[in-house]
Amino acid sequence: MKLIKNIANNISKTLLTAFFILLLGGTITYYQTRLAGIEIPKQTTVIVASQKISKGDEITGTHLKEKVIDEKYKHKGSYSKMSEIIGKVALTDLIADKEITASEITTKEQWFRPEEKEVGITFEKFTDLVGGTAKPGDVVDVMLSLSLEETGGVPTAPEMIVAGVELKNVFDESNIAHQNAKDKNAFKPITVLVKLDNEMDAAVDQVKKKGKLYLKRHGNVIKVDEDPSTENTDKVIISGKRKDGE
Repeated sequence: MKLIKNIANNISKTLLTAFFILLLGGTITYYQTRLAGIEIPKQTTVIVASQKISKGDEITGTHLKEKVIDEKYKHKGSYSKMSEIIGKVALTDLIADKEITASEITTKEQWFRPEEKEVGITFEKFTDLVGGTAKPGDVVDVMLSLSLEETGGVPTAPEMIVAGVELKNVFDESNIAHQNAKDKNAFKPITVLVKLDNEMDAAVDQVKKKGKLYLKRHGNVIKVDEDPSTENTDKVIISGKRKDGE
């Protein structure tokens, strides 16, 4: 009887130990599975304003700092490098600790001061625009030419109205922008878009009633080159049959 009792006790302890091991293993496996199913958010670095940046301020390194956030919260158009923002100008007031996006800043060249505006100038003939070769990005002078009839028979030298203005865009008679023209070799400019301040705008508006406006490019100003990918290429097409009839 004693032998049987000892065997029973040993079996019970063994089974009990095995049961607890099985239970512990199942619990560990359960939580491992749960943890494996949890998606850990990816982190990314964005550039935010370290202080308030006012509209029109040129952005410097002291205006910026890095901030690590969950990637899913990153705004479209935000930046991850300070070098991409430094030197730009704020288009609106930027709040401290907020991501800076592309729509909120611009280059110094594209920044308009309060007294500046975009102005379209239409000319009489496309040849008035540097002989018809004016392209976006060209830097030109806006000139006024008076006819003998307008001067009472007295020859006068052309008058410079606005000096060194950049052509923001150029359009043809159908109001098609140069960059959208299918055949740029045949493009004939007639209207330009420029950035002028109030005084320049008033001067251009006044001389439109006096005589003929035209654009002049200085000889030492580099002309905007055409994009080689848009140039037309000549094709040689050979037709007819070979002597053997093939």
